[in-house]
Amino acid sequence: MKSEINRYLGVANVSDPRIDEMIDKAVVMIKDTATVKHTSKIFDITTDENGVFCENLYFKSRNLRDLLKDCNQAVLLGITLGVAVDRLIERTAIENIALASVLQSTAAAFIEEEIDKIEPEITYGKPHTMRFSAGYGDFDITHQADILNILQTYKIGLSVTDSMQLVPTKSVTAIIGIKKEQK
Repeated sequence: MKSEINRYLGVANVSDPRIDEMIDKAVVMIKDTATVKHTSKIFDITTDENGVFCENLYFKSRNLRDLLKDCNQAVLLGITLGVAVDRLIERTAIENIALASVLQSTAAAFIEEEIDKIEPEITYGKPHTMRFSAGYGDFDITHQADILNILQTYKIGLSVTDSMQLVPTKSVTAIIGIKKEQK
């Protein structure tokens, strides 16, 4: 995880014992504070020239369509580290902005690691695509609310603001395509 944290910090090729010490501290702080919760559902999907049909939703996005072209199902995912992580970062920023920055990067790397852990379970071990989130490419960020609604993420404490910011901020929504079985 340390290399990912360094990448998020923009110091991937820097060796600094002070940064390493802050990362070690931040990893412990995030792991002690995070309350990881997720929800996911698998849906049948179809595509057309401009997007993807999923349940009663239409995601207008050629990038998403291209990703899911070899899929007939998709997993919609919502995951959060919980509001306590946001509070930890906010409190830390008041006293130590450098550590708060490391906490931000650590939380980002930590949630990605948590998604990697659950991905085989939520995709039922089937071949699948990479994760794709609203806001990537031409997949409009407003679909964030659609994904949260269909997943009922309020049950895990995950919501979205009018400007499509996830709350808690250390949260992710994503679509993962399940590839068609080869005959």
